[in-house]
Amino acid sequence: MRHGSESMRTVCLVTSTRADFSKTEVLLQRLLSDERFQVQLVVSGSHLLIEGGYSFREIKARYPECKEIHTIVAGDSVHSMSESVAFGMSNFNAVFATQKPDIVIIHGDRFDALSAALASSLQQIFTVHIEGGELSGTVDGSLRHAITKLCHLHFVSTEEARKRVIQLGENPNSVHISGCPSYDRYKTLVPTDVLSRFSLIEHNYYIVMHHPNTEDLNKTLSEYEMLLETILVLDIPCIFFYPNIDPGNKAMIQLFHRYQKEHASALSERMTVLTNIPFDDFATLLRSAKFAMGNSSAIVREACFFGIPSILVGDRQRGRSLAPNTISYNGNCVREMLDRISSHTRIRYKPCYMYGDGRASQIIADTLHQVDLNLVKEFYER
Repeated sequence: MRHGSESMRTVCLVTSTRADFSKTEVLLQRLLSDERFQVQLVVSGSHLLIEGGYSFREIKARYPECKEIHTIVAGDSVHSMSESVAFGMSNFNAVFATQKPDIVIIHGDRFDALSAALASSLQQIFTVHIEGGELSGTVDGSLRHAITKLCHLHFVSTEEARKRVIQLGENPNSVHISGCPSYDRYKTLVPTDVLSRFSLIEHNYYIVMHHPNTEDLNKTLSEYEMLLETILVLDIPCIFFYPNIDPGNKAMIQLFHRYQKEHASALSERMTVLTNIPFDDFATLLRSAKFAMGNSSAIVREACFFGIPSILVGDRQRGRSLAPNTISYNGNCVREMLDRISSHTRIRYKPCYMYGDGRASQIIADTLHQVDLNLVKEFYER
């Protein structure tokens, strides 16, 4: 990372998943190119897990001075998740005490992000939250709001999100609509050769992304099995992403492996299985897909940028604002799912920029340079 004079503001960006880094890397690059900032990068969470694809290797190759900290306690339960919060907080506490940033930037609603927010705020470091004020149907939604209350400055994607952050008692002057940082990259995307590498034809394959709903694993497994049965019926290629590391992922992976054994020939012919993939490859795949389905936030936020027909399964993203390209299905019937695919994927939709216009990184950088790093927070009441 670039180092500079004492007049620079030292900014520490925290990342814990490939998903959040796909959004915040564009901000990281903006800050690195800006002489007003000295920049630190802390890599944690699933980036460091072999079973999660060990994306730390790629990040370290691009940003050699980044710091790694482990935040995940082994296990597949809510108990291991709560233990991970404590473990992560201890390790974030140590790295922040050593690096002494003026500002810590945290994204989203992950339990790793909560650990970082707790450590940063308790050390009296000015803490910034990206993408607060949004809704989701799991414990992540509560974590997001908790992180908001620990932070001093907020960059949200929509006016609705801004209103929610203010409803939580945050001063309106501290809440800025920046849009989603990933849109900055989407607007300048140069498609990669990923389609040819996977022998795919544009608009003739689909994407499945389904993760554990920590509030109802049995329902998640029922939805997951429905998606696997649907894949067996569809006759075009599928890009299939492994579930994330939330509690319940091992049960999902075991179910998937059972299907791989029982339907080895059928699935091997039509399915490409991915643990993780570089951002530009993912964006190219999403941009050129016929449709996408599952419960990932990408079904809601990223797919609408390209107008990709999408089917949001279950209630893991309950409360999210949906663009016209996305419909919801809260069931587990293969026939009903196939009917929705047939009716909803006949056309491509107009791109929708409800979550941003591609200027987020510039808005955030300019605000970080100008903002008063006042650590005193008062509950805002209208």
